[in-house]
Amino acid sequence: MFFLQGCQSQLPSISFAGHLYNESDSSNGPVPAFLSKVEAANPDVLLWGGDVSDFGALSPSTWVDFEKKRRNKSFLAYGNHDLASPQGYHQNLIDSLLPFQFFELSDSVKLVVFQTVQKVNYQIDTAVFRAEMQAFPIQILIMHHPLFWDGNEPNWKPNAGVGKEPYEIPEGQNFRTTWLPLLQQEAKKGKQIWCLAGDFGKFQLQQHQIQNGIHFFGVGGNGEKLTFLLLKPKKNRYSFQIISHP
Repeated sequence: MFFLQGCQSQLPSISFAGHLYNESDSSNGPVPAFLSKVEAANPDVLLWGGDVSDFGALSPSTWVDFEKKRRNKSFLAYGNHDLASPQGYHQNLIDSLLPFQFFELSDSVKLVVFQTVQKVNYQIDTAVFRAEMQAFPIQILIMHHPLFWDGNEPNWKPNAGVGKEPYEIPEGQNFRTTWLPLLQQEAKKGKQIWCLAGDFGKFQLQQHQIQNGIHFFGVGGNGEKLTFLLLKPKKNRYSFQIISHP
């Protein structure tokens, strides 16, 4: 069980961002300033959708230093570009991680982190999902590429198939017939559910949609404005603000 200290009886404030890498110089590019802006929002929890490190924008050492400052308060769904640095950024760690990790951010908020980059032959265990998630009125899922996206249009399509990228969900797994119905069942009970993705691929768009009571949010990158989502407690639910920089 994991609780943020001091957050057991209240909702923690949460930020989410992804796809930070680009081809800018690490010291003069937009990413360090963007990270400062995220920190200035002073969230209790930082969620990352992957691709935070690459040859250009943010070196692995810079990212590790940033994470150390927020130890136990920063959660990352690794992306393919996190594996692209000469240092083999976190490759051994990524290999050792389970495809799904569950964390309790408070007694009301359950987080699922999808560590599916370069993983194959994993199974979606709906029984585990149900047991881990059903007791929590707020459920947050973070991933790198959107598992609900059909790969053809720049829109969330939770009733469509998944994309064809090799580091997405393995061929033969049908996400929409496994986890999605469970999420929809939970949403019908009045629970607030957020599905957050760190890379919209070639479309490079930030989007927020609400479908069947579920919030879907994804970000782009590669030279466009870096964007993060700030979830702010409002009674027993979250309100949200989308912040862009520069």
